[in-house]
Amino acid sequence: MPPPARRNNLAWLPSHWNGWSPPDPRVVEEELKKEFTDKERAEAWDKAAKAVKTHHDELVERWQKAMDSVLVYAGLFSAVLTAFNVQSYQLLQPAPTDPMIAALQQISAQLNSFSINPSFINSTQPALSPNQLQPPFRAPVSAVWINTLWFSSLVCSLASASIALMAKQWLYEESQGLSGTSREAARLRQYRLNSLIKWRVGAIILIPSVLLQVALFLFLAGLLVLLGTIHETVADVITVLTCTLFVFVFIITILPIFKLDCCYRSPQAYGVFVIVKQVWNGTLRLATSGLHWLYLEIPVDNLFEGPVHACYNYTRDKLPRISTWNGAEQTEVARDNGFLDRHMATMAYTTTFATEHLDTLHVLLSDLPCNQAFSCFSDIHRSWTQLWGQHEASSHSEKLSAILLRKPFYCALRKVLAVDPDKRDDAIGHDWTELSSTYLFSSYDARFYLPRAREFFSTLALISLGDSVFSDKTSALLYDSSYLYRLDWESLSSDITYDSLKDGEFFYSPVYRNFFNPLTSS
Repeated sequence: MPPPARRNNLAWLPSHWNGWSPPDPRVVEEELKKEFTDKERAEAWDKAAKAVKTHHDELVERWQKAMDSVLVYAGLFSAVLTAFNVQSYQLLQPAPTDPMIAALQQISAQLNSFSINPSFINSTQPALSPNQLQPPFRAPVSAVWINTLWFSSLVCSLASASIALMAKQWLYEESQGLSGTSREAARLRQYRLNSLIKWRVGAIILIPSVLLQVALFLFLAGLLVLLGTIHETVADVITVLTCTLFVFVFIITILPIFKLDCCYRSPQAYGVFVIVKQVWNGTLRLATSGLHWLYLEIPVDNLFEGPVHACYNYTRDKLPRISTWNGAEQTEVARDNGFLDRHMATMAYTTTFATEHLDTLHVLLSDLPCNQAFSCFSDIHRSWTQLWGQHEASSHSEKLSAILLRKPFYCALRKVLAVDPDKRDDAIGHDWTELSSTYLFSSYDARFYLPRAREFFSTLALISLGDSVFSDKTSALLYDSSYLYRLDWESLSSDITYDSLKDGEFFYSPVYRNFFNPLTSS
C-alpha cells in the first residue's frame, strides 16, 4: 500500500489541523531579533570576544616562551656537543702521520738488518710495498658507536632548534593584525585560532622538547661508551649517575599517567599518555566487541553463556576508559570543589599572613561544606606552628586567635546546625579533633576571645543537645564560657531558655547539673 500523499510534509497531523501551517522563518527571525536589544547583543559578543582573546593571547604567549627556552637550551647543548664531535670524528679515519711513521719503521728495520762485510754492506730486510707500509684502516667498533650516538644527538638538537624557530615564525604571523575586540577582529582571531587547532600546532610545539631529551640521552650513551674504552672506574661512576638520571626521568614521565593530580606534565609525558590511552581504550573496545560477538554466537543455555555475558558487562561497564588530561582534571575538580574552595580560602591568609583575610574568612566559611569549614581552622593553626614553632605559636597568635574565634568560629558552628544531629560527626569530619588538642577546645585563655553575643551561646546550646563526640566538646566549651562570662541564661533568646535545655541531654552530667541549678534558684 503506497504511503498517503503528503501535503507540505504535514500528512501525519490530525485532520482538524488541516488549516495549520508552520510559522514563516522570516517571522521567527524577526521575533528573535526583537527579543534582545542591540546593546545586549553587543555586550554579549564583546564579553565572548574578550574571553576568546584572553585564551588566544595566553596560548600564543605560552608557546612563544616555550620555544624561547628550547632555542636557548638547544644552542648551548649544540655548542657543547660540537666540541666533543670535533675530537670524536677523528677516530673514524687514520691519523695523518701514519704513512710517515710506516716509512720510518721500514728504514729502522732495514738499518737493523744490515750485515757488514769487508767488501760490501748487505741488508736482509726486503723493501715493503705501499700497501704493506700503510695497511687498510678499520675504525674501532667503539669509535663507530661513539660517533653514531653523538652525531645523532647533534642532529636531534639542531632539529629541535629548527622546529622551534619555525614555530616562532608561525606564531608571529598568526598574531599580526589581531588588536581589539571588534566583531571583525574577533572573527579573524577565531579563524586563526581554529587554524592552530586544525593543523595541530600544539602537538608540533611539543616536538622540540622531546627531541632535546632524546639528544641528551644519546649524548650520555655515547659518553659511557667512550669512558668504557678509557678507564673502567670512571666509566662505572658515570654509569651510576647516568642510570640514576634515566630512572628519575622515567618515573616523572609515567607518573602523571597514573596520578591525575601529579604536576610532572611534560611533552614526553603527554606523548606516553596518548600512547597508553590509545592502547588501553583500543584493547577495551576490541575485547568488548569480541565478547559481544562470542555471546551472540553461543547457543542458548550453553555452559559458557553466563560467564561470557558477565565478562562482557564487566569490560563494557566496569573497566574505566582513559579520558583526556583536561577531562580527567575537570572531573577531579568537580568532585573536590569543597576541598579546593577551603584551600583557596585559607591559602589567601597562610601565604600572606595578612589579617584582612581573617576578617573576611567568615564570609567564605558560609559557602563551604561543614567539614571543610572546620578544616580551615586546622590549616591556619598549622601555618602558625610552622611559622613560629610548636611552643611559641600560642603566644604569638594571641591577637590573631581573637579574630579567628569570633565571627569565623561562630559561622562554623552555624554550619553544624545546618546538619542533621545524627550525621554531625560524619559531616564535621576528623580535622576538628586536631583543634580539640590545640586552642579551640583546650586552651583556657581562648574562652576570652569567644563572642559574648546571645546568638553565639544559643548556637552552642543547640549543638550541645546531642550524644555525639562533638556535642560533648561543645558542652565543655559552653560550660567554660558561661563560667567566664557569668552567663545569665535568662538573657538568651526566648526560644532558648534554661527550662527548655534542662530536659535535654545537655545536662546529662552531674557536674553541669550542679553548676546550673543555682541559676534557677536565683
